[in-house]
Amino acid sequence: MVLKLAPGWGNSGKTHAFSGEVLLDAASLGPDVLSVSPIRVEGAYAGVTADAFRLFGRISARITAVCAKCLDEAVYDLDLPLEETVLRAGSLDSEPSEDRFTFTGDALDMDEMLRTYVLLALPLRYICGCLPERIQEMDAAAAEARRDISPFAVLLQNMEEV
Repeated sequence: MVLKLAPGWGNSGKTHAFSGEVLLDAASLGPDVLSVSPIRVEGAYAGVTADAFRLFGRISARITAVCAKCLDEAVYDLDLPLEETVLRAGSLDSEPSEDRFTFTGDALDMDEMLRTYVLLALPLRYICGCLPERIQEMDAAAAEARRDISPFAVLLQNMEEV
């Protein structure tokens, strides 16, 4: 999504609304992510100086991933605040940094910014909210499977018969 900043030049403090969607590849968000809805952004921007703009608004998306406990689908609805100051590339204040976003000309490509915001909001492990009973069943089945392949399985079986 490319945001045209031209209406904000020379209007320090006056806001200009924007909205749009960005499509991200699920694989770019990690191996456990199955699908990503279009990343929706709505907000406004204002010129701060000739080389800086302030963006503010909301980012929303739905992420579907694999639950780390039961391997079912875990759905996360994201609703994030967007607050960012972007600087013109090459301006005195815009030394190269991973902590800030820059623009060239009169347009800001927001794809990488939105991807970064979504990545930072995602959990390290996805959990679907599995029921405790289901987890206990899975743990019992896993214990039974370990017991069946254990080298001491025959001894355990003999002890149970006694």
